Amino acid sequence: MIWTDMQLGPSGSPRPDVFTAPKSYSKFLPIAYECKVSVSDFRQDITKGKWQSYLKYASGVIFAVPKGLIDKDDVPKGCGLIVRSESCWRMVKGPTLTPIANDLPKEFWIKMLIDGVGRTVHSRRFEQAFEHRARKVISAKYGEELGQALQRRDNAQSRLDYKTEELRKRLGDLNFIESAERERQSLESDKQAYETLHHELCDLLGISPQSHIWEVQRAFKRQKELLSKDAHVGACQSAMNSILRDLKSQVEKVEQFCTLAPSDAEV
Repeated sequence: MIWTDMQLGPSGSPRPDVFTAPKSYSKFLPIAYECKVSVSDFRQDITKGKWQSYLKYASGVIFAVPKGLIDKDDVPKGCGLIVRSESCWRMVKGPTLTPIANDLPKEFWIKMLIDGVGRTVHSRRFEQAFEHRARKVISAKYGEELGQALQRRDNAQSRLDYKTEELRKRLGDLNFIESAERERQSLESDKQAYETLHHELCDLLGISPQSHIWEVQRAFKRQKELLSKDAHVGACQSAMNSILRDLKSQVEKVEQFCTLAPSDAEV
């Protein structure tokens, strides 16, 4: 059984691109597939450990990528790698399958029953067998020409469905590329803003914009110390001014007292 873009439980649960479960009671080893179209996207998921969240529900994880995107040595230990060429998929490295440590939670099965049935990818073998039998009956009853016309119609419909799916995938890739381009432009804008601030800081510190980071740090520390000294000097000057004002006030009071006091002659 195969599910695509299926969340494995309630909101916040992992959502692998593809989830498969074998129809086996004795060896129930479901596998999660993670599709990647760029190296940056692959490395980001590896760094975050996103694939590890699938191991609660799957016995193994396989990365699916275009041919030549990454090597088998790039995938984490225990994970598999399958690559897509122009004509087919090819398994480059098989995953290490281990039984699920605990029974799958109830929420997983509820999600599969309520939402998962409509997301399964059905095999067309039975449909193709039925269509072939129907064409044989129609050809025998109404003539070979009508049977061949129906076959051509079915083939055309199949090609149309395939091309539609390919266009849908390419549209998804295009949306991803556009999103990546917007992210690149945002990073470029941030880089330019940083360079502007860097130049302004170097001008304030009196050093060259091409200075190494340690030179910038040293100049910044030196200016910080000078500002600290300036602040100390300013505090001392303020204290001295306050003392001078007090002395001046005391002198004025003494002079006023001397003026008001009677002299020896008057006595």
